[in-house]
Amino acid sequence: MFEAFVLACLLGQPQLPQYCEELKDVRGPYKTKNQCLARIFEIVVEMPYHRPEMQPRAYRCEQSTPETTKKRT
Repeated sequence: MFEAFVLACLLGQPQLPQYCEELKDVRGPYKTKNQCLARIFEIVVEMPYHRPEMQPRAYRCEQSTPETTKKRT
């Protein structure tokens, strides 16, 4: 299973933590990496409608970890 993440940064600002945030998809996880990448494409296309001051700068499809093995910090 794969989870989708997109790094979004303020338009015209450098890719620094104070100008960026990581967006995690709320629909997933997805069975295949291709499904995850398709969802990332949807997020990128819809970003101007929901977050017009932000632009996508990076993305990743990460293999999800079952809740029972996730470490709490």
